[in-house]
Amino acid sequence: MNNARRLGGWLGVLLLGVVLRGADPLHAQKAPFANEDVFDIEYASDVRISPDGSAVAYVRYAMSIMRDRREGRLWIVGADGSSH
Repeated sequence: MNNARRLGGWLGVLLLGVVLRGADPLHAQKAPFANEDVFDIEYASDVRISPDGSAVAYVRYAMSIMRDRREGRLWIVGADGSSH
């Protein structure tokens, strides 16, 4: 239970980091959200924890500007945040 709670907290930080990626106040946009801005958004989904609790796998989605579609890539990270 303790490992699951720790992983849950870590996953929250990971997802927040993905959402806030590019939210740098020094480079804040002056204009409203434009159509092209969708290509800068990335998010995590389909999070799975390994049976022994040592790793977390998730799909990191982003829009491909060349293919004009959503693409997902599988990422695996150690439960302690190492080996990403």
